[in-house]
Amino acid sequence: MIQSTLSVKEAASFLNVRPKTIRHWIALGKLPASRIGRAYIIPMEEVGKMLSASRVIPKKASATNKGQMAQFRSLLRSRGKLNKDKYIADFRAEMDFQRKRDSRA
Repeated sequence: MIQSTLSVKEAASFLNVRPKTIRHWIALGKLPASRIGRAYIIPMEEVGKMLSASRVIPKKASATNKGQMAQFRSLLRSRGKLNKDKYIADFRAEMDFQRKRDSRA
């Protein structure tokens, strides 16, 4: 069975990214490919898998950015604005938790 394949340029065009990005994904192992000489051969099936894996699931419109920023400011005020990086990470973790909780509902 002959499998249809793409070059790096063709795969980049298909996925709407730069050829450098395709080579980077191959190096990271995100995109399986074979190397023949200096050229990579990428199975069309793998490009299709990558495309379907990057499908975006729409978010629920729960809180606006203004509301989220207000929550962030109140969080910083309540903690005395010490070590802002830690509190930014805490805020992001809390927002991720809320988004996951909302998506399950």
